[in-house]
Amino acid sequence: MLSSAVEHYATQARITALGLLAARRVRDESPDRLLAIMIGLQLAAATETLAAFEAMLAEQGIDPSPAAEVRPEALVGVASDGRDLGSLLQLAATAAQFDMIVETQLQDVARQAAAVSLGTHPQVTGYVRMVNPGACGRCVILAGRWYRWSDGFQRHPRCACRHIPAMEDAAGDFRTDPREYFDSLTGAEQDATFGKAGAEAIRLGADMGQVVNARRGMSTAQVSARSVLVTSEGTSRAGVAGRSGVRGARLMPESILASATSRDDAVRLLREYAYIT
Repeated sequence: MLSSAVEHYATQARITALGLLAARRVRDESPDRLLAIMIGLQLAAATETLAAFEAMLAEQGIDPSPAAEVRPEALVGVASDGRDLGSLLQLAATAAQFDMIVETQLQDVARQAAAVSLGTHPQVTGYVRMVNPGACGRCVILAGRWYRWSDGFQRHPRCACRHIPAMEDAAGDFRTDPREYFDSLTGAEQDATFGKAGAEAIRLGADMGQVVNARRGMSTAQVSARSVLVTSEGTSRAGVAGRSGVRGARLMPESILASATSRDDAVRLLREYAYIT
């Protein structure tokens, strides 16, 4: 991993943490004071991102000189959904909602600065997704994936993933591997990120993407007077399970592990339902 990318994540994490404390302190003072604090924090996050972007290019031996200068002040004061930032901050009904808005808006403005900077560097063809500690399962399976410069950065509230500018033919030199990230976690952290059954299925050799994506089509079904968790994800003719001959309901890892009579039987069922490919 690029040292400049690791440093960028650490700096952005500090900006977010300190910004959250500052925003909490002034939340009840006045909306104008809160907005002024947030604009300053957004400007700091965007400005640092632009400097880090050029440092990441230089570390790869790519000319960091942009074709045009990005104005970070143009990115602040606006929420990531396009509305006025002040109005979004006032929508928070609870402390938890307020924290989520503050964290997300600081992280999003940094990603916006990176996306705009990509557009000003015609010598850079795209970016790699950098996944950071505490990532959710859906982010982990995207770790190290290369995207064209014009592809949007999919994220969720509080997502801490970052852009690493990269040429497609060099991206593999420093991309983060989802399995390596999984193996770096403790057993408890794996269970918290992927669910206890999902994590155990991955430890048994199941494909991480299949385990995570299976939850999109999950439902409950009755099989032999017993309730089991099933999914329709991947069962079309073009899907991984469909191509493996799985039709109709596909057992979820939770139900496979609950019904397996042994470890070998669990592996057999995970393979039968195309979690192990």
